[in-house]
Amino acid sequence: MSDLAARLLDLMRSHGLRTQSQLARRAGVRQSTIHRILHQPGYAPTLSTLERLAQALGVSLAWLAEGHTQSDPRIPRNRVSDVPPAYPISNDERLAEALAILERLDDEARTHVLAVLRLIDAPPGRRNRK
Repeated sequence: MSDLAARLLDLMRSHGLRTQSQLARRAGVRQSTIHRILHQPGYAPTLSTLERLAQALGVSLAWLAEGHTQSDPRIPRNRVSDVPPAYPISNDERLAEALAILERLDDEARTHVLAVLRLIDAPPGRRNRK
């Protein structure tokens, strides 16, 4: 098994993804591509595929592709997290999907989403207050 395959399997487990198809849907890549990464040691996915996988799984492209962490000063910080969580935050696919979407949004859009979530989370009598 390649290092990339091992990292990808670890990420799938930590995000509660049980099948290659679940990961493929989340990342917008073909299931057969996931299969090749996991089972064909010499297979080299395209940069676009690696970017989609990294974004969907909340890790940096550098970490997914090469195992580099942010402690390497040559790697620019451009992701919310540079290493996968040690354990799944939740097995709820809706939460995982929401996080993947948030990861793609710019700061202004994230601020709006957070404001909406705060409104939804507020006690009923406080929803109209700022």
